[in-house]
Amino acid sequence: MVALAAPAGAHTQVQDASPSPGEAVDGVVDRVELDWLDPLLDAPDIDVTGPDGAPVAGLEPASLVAPDVARATFDPLTEAGTYQVTYRFASRDGAPQEGAHTFSFTPDGGGGIGLRPASGLAVGVVVAGLVASAIRDRGRQTP
Repeated sequence: MVALAAPAGAHTQVQDASPSPGEAVDGVVDRVELDWLDPLLDAPDIDVTGPDGAPVAGLEPASLVAPDVARATFDPLTEAGTYQVTYRFASRDGAPQEGAHTFSFTPDGGGGIGLRPASGLAVGVVVAGLVASAIRDRGRQTP
């Protein structure tokens, strides 16, 4: 008597994403990467929609950059707000699966100087030192 085991379900899920669910990002954002627990059969469908619900500009079809990592690229984001990432894929057993998450984007000042808190403090200290020096020098000048 021979018994055959039924194939086990091979469902997988996203274990990591960039930008990640709920993350607040700034700077240049021009791609989404999803990392699954297990390899996928084919590249997933990845849609990225902006705050207005429309697909982001320049969205290219996703590609597998590793057997378990997919990337979708698009034009750099410019509009502040909440973006939704929706994905559809087939797990190893061929079963269709889907998921979604959101992240928020804030442009970094439209080309201005973007400072991190520590560098902002350093700039403040330098400016305060320059002001103090100018005041001191002004007091030394005789009319």
